[in-house]
Amino acid sequence: MKKILMIFSIILLFTGCNKEEPESAMPISPVLTPSSISLEEGESKAVDISKGVAPYTVNIIPTDIVAVTISGNKLTISGIKAGNATVTVTGSDGGKANLTISVTKKTDPDAAFKADATLRWETVGEATIDINNTSYTFVADRGTLFSSTQNKWGHASLDGQRFRLIEWGTSPQMRTENGIVTVTSFQSVKEEGKIVWMKFSANGVIHRVVAEKLS
Repeated sequence: MKKILMIFSIILLFTGCNKEEPESAMPISPVLTPSSISLEEGESKAVDISKGVAPYTVNIIPTDIVAVTISGNKLTISGIKAGNATVTVTGSDGGKANLTISVTKKTDPDAAFKADATLRWETVGEATIDINNTSYTFVADRGTLFSSTQNKWGHASLDGQRFRLIEWGTSPQMRTENGIVTVTSFQSVKEEGKIVWMKFSANGVIHRVVAEKLS
């Protein structure tokens, strides 16, 4: 009887040792589309998250290059300053995916315009008129023309029949032989000594002016 019990115990022990443990589920890695992006300072781009297990969390290294917001299955990446960063997206089951990011300095669309200090009036679709053009008389004024105390700069035909002046200050406006033209989107993009670089729109036309400021 003892021998039978011993054999039965050995069988149970052997069966227990060979019983397979249940495997734990492997984490599912999220898929990021795209998996790498490039953007400028101040620019934002979206990245889609698929697969993985929501909700997701994000980790940014380093933390000062980009800002990241997450809403459901979408990331919004906003460039803060030039540099490279990695964003790690982690699903609730531990699955991970990395997003590589390159942030470049914001392009200045007015860089070439601001690099030239020649007094001039640039109009989209027309030839640039500058102070070297002897077909025009150039005017810089403050306080005498049109009873206006705003700074004025512009040009007139030699016969005085056609002219164009920009007044800037508290109420920017453009004057022509046909009267006052409303100015919109006025920007003083650079000042250096008495020289001012300006950009504005009038009647839907873009103007860029480098003018002399009188005090």
